[in-house]
Amino acid sequence: MESDRTLPSLDDARRRAVDILSEQFAHDRLSLEEFEELVSRVEKADAMSGIQAVVDRVQVAPAGEGGPSASSPVAVGRPLDGGRAYGGRAPQRDTDSAVAVLGETKRTGHWLPARKTKVVATLGSVELDLRDAALGPGEYEFDVKAILGSVEIVAPEGLQVECAGSAILGSIDPGRPTPAVPGVDRPIVRLNCMAVLGEVDVDFRLPGETKRQAKRRRKLEDRQRKRLAAGRSRMKRGFGGKLNRFFDRQSPP
Repeated sequence: MESDRTLPSLDDARRRAVDILSEQFAHDRLSLEEFEELVSRVEKADAMSGIQAVVDRVQVAPAGEGGPSASSPVAVGRPLDGGRAYGGRAPQRDTDSAVAVLGETKRTGHWLPARKTKVVATLGSVELDLRDAALGPGEYEFDVKAILGSVEIVAPEGLQVECAGSAILGSIDPGRPTPAVPGVDRPIVRLNCMAVLGEVDVDFRLPGETKRQAKRRRKLEDRQRKRLAAGRSRMKRGFGGKLNRFFDRQSPP
């Protein structure tokens, strides 16, 4: 039996393996039955070798598509963004702005965010995709205002994003973040939002994943978690019933 000291790394390997399987499914490289079967095997694996064996079965994307590599270790130290580690030391501006008035502004692909960015969408839309952005360690602040407009911020899974603000006849959606990976060399994104007759949306996606694919993946992950929880509950009830019958037999008449 593995010691308690190995449990965090085993749980981390499970999470990373499920991320890889989810991305393969989102890109239609796995059927629904294959995805559910492999996720179930990952959850049941009690050793690192068992988890790695499941990942090694996956047909990965060719190099250059940004997908994760099944030949890479999934246990410890693998970057969440498919190979690019956080903390690059490129020259960086202190302030920047992204403004859309009766138009559209996008920041996607490889780009370098400033430490403080002012984002304004007035009768327009702004999209900031942070999945391939060069985010170094430390804090990044975004002052976001959507006035009769929309702002969408796409973040990679595992990035720590803190969202706060007020909405007046509008909406602010912080998304569904996965647990952030701890570490002093990791970036932190802070969003100070205001939506007036507009909307601010934060969406967490895998590399190359569309909004529709991310929604589909999360729906399937929720379904799989519910099935696993129901299975564990049935096992506990069955064990409890057997235990009660055992003590009943041991009780004197």
